[in-house]
Amino acid sequence: MDRRTKAIVATLCFVALMIGTDFTGALLLVVPIEHEFSVDITITQWVLNIYALTFSMVIVSGGRLGDMFGRRRLLLIGLAIFFVASIVCTVAPSITWLIGARAVQGVGSAIVWPCLIGLAMTVIDEKDRGLVMGLIIGATASGNVVGPVIAGVVSGVGEWRLFFLINVIMALVSASLILLILKNEPAERVEERVDYAGMAVLSIAILALLYGLDIGTDGAWASPMVIGLFVASLVAAAAFPFIERVVRDPIVPPPMKRNRQFLLTLSTNGLVVPTFFWRFSISPNICKRCWVGTCSLCRSVSCL
Repeated sequence: MDRRTKAIVATLCFVALMIGTDFTGALLLVVPIEHEFSVDITITQWVLNIYALTFSMVIVSGGRLGDMFGRRRLLLIGLAIFFVASIVCTVAPSITWLIGARAVQGVGSAIVWPCLIGLAMTVIDEKDRGLVMGLIIGATASGNVVGPVIAGVVSGVGEWRLFFLINVIMALVSASLILLILKNEPAERVEERVDYAGMAVLSIAILALLYGLDIGTDGAWASPMVIGLFVASLVAAAAFPFIERVVRDPIVPPPMKRNRQFLLTLSTNGLVVPTFFWRFSISPNICKRCWVGTCSLCRSVSCL
């Protein structure tokens, strides 16, 4: 790789590090946020859960919009959304403001991530893509590890808001690097129409599933609401392929539906990802019980 390509890879890895850090770091903020706003865990856990929900709902649409209107452009838009939301998180005057800002943060991350991967697949030479993808995934995993440590340290000094201030700085640096290093790319398919129906149905399927899993963790698996959410998720998921057959420009391009490797990966992720998000949603309750009386450093280590 030449120097410019290495700079691009370093930039993409830094953005991936930011996403990974934010995704898991907020877990360590549950207890101090609960104390500051005088709310219980059932409310505070939504600082985590709402991020996971909006991220899951928007990620497919974010990737598709990046394909249509330019990944660099959408990446910068996603970073701008993440940047503003992080500022609001830093100065949030109430738990309601904080949860709302985290929802917007999830949207920003969901736009950034697929565009980040798309850029790696198009800007980098084919012979180097495997290495670059490994570096990006490694940077994300490093962020997943570093995030709780940073959150534990800032909680230990008595100011959880510093964690979101770090997000602000990282988003600003990421956007600056992209503007300086990555050239503007032409949109691939600007003549295509946005598949609003497919996006809506897919979002409903994901939202209903994850919200049902979240409510069910409180022991209400047999409640009418949880059962209704699961049924709604199944109906929306079943309707999605039928909608994709009739729309002019589906979210999932027809060639990908015949790609055996893509279908296998999709099936595997369909089993793994819901489990991950379910574990993510129950973490606040587990941490609340296990961390009573422990120091912030111990909390950080327990997350690792």
